[in-house]
Amino acid sequence: MKENMSGRKGKLSSRKKYTVYWEDKMFCTIRETVRISGLSERYLRRLCREGKLPGIYCGTRFMVNLPILVDMMTRPKPEEPEGPLLKFH
Repeated sequence: MKENMSGRKGKLSSRKKYTVYWEDKMFCTIRETVRISGLSERYLRRLCREGKLPGIYCGTRFMVNLPILVDMMTRPKPEEPEGPLLKFH
């Protein structure tokens, strides 16, 4: 018998756990990030395709850097100046 994560002896479960806490993880898959953040999978995949999603590729799987993503989402957006940027005379 092997010891499982809880310290008890018994069979190890092959079922995936769907409770993920981002404080424990630095990198997550896009699907795990969807469950943690509440952002849509489509939106995250679009950011990944555009190169705007922080993370790395591990083989063919993209791993999202959660602390940087949280910082990106909580950072205030820069204010845009009012009026035209260029003046033509």
